[in-house]
Amino acid sequence: AAAQTIQLYVNGVPQNEPVPFTATPWKASGNLQVGRLWASATGKENFAGTIDEVKVWSRALADTEIAHDAWLEDEDISDGTAGDPVPALVAKWDATDMANATGTTVNDTSGFGRNLALNGAVLTQFTTGDPEIGEEVTTTQTMTLNGTSAHATATGPVVDDSGSFTATAWVTLDPAKLADTSKAYAVQVFGQSGASQSSWGVWYEQPAGSTQ
Repeated sequence: AAAQTIQLYVNGVPQNEPVPFTATPWKASGNLQVGRLWASATGKENFAGTIDEVKVWSRALADTEIAHDAWLEDEDISDGTAGDPVPALVAKWDATDMANATGTTVNDTSGFGRNLALNGAVLTQFTTGDPEIGEEVTTTQTMTLNGTSAHATATGPVVDDSGSFTATAWVTLDPAKLADTSKAYAVQVFGQSGASQSSWGVWYEQPAGSTQ
């Protein structure tokens, strides 16, 4: 927040330089939106594909912390960040955790109890591994959205977006939903909504005439 910039990371790697954020931050009071943009008091720009491991922190994380989170490794937050506020994990929804993701609910395992309600989004299980060639067979699960109306919401606000915070998720686009290159696409992964629109969000844009 102090630097007034936004930085995008993909697989833990920063993409180009931070982008100046010139708008005045404002404190949204609505629900966290996953899989759609909230604008003009309605949901739009629905995401088509899978979303998992959505996390939100109460401060901006350092590059090393983002990288270690992407690698699913532990990070000693006192290493090189002495004196900084300790980040609080304020929300975590993991569709692969089949004990906490069933039916139309993905439980918030951060301890804050902001469970994610699925609205058209479905929990899809799939199996990998071939026992005939000695591979271990494992079954996992993800949240799948249809790109038209499916979304998920959690009671918010999850973060104070007038200050620093970090939000992450694993995302896979559905190529079939973006195959018509004569069209432009804009789909939101997640963001926090206010009364009539989202105060911030992460989304994917594909201009007409381009490919993924």
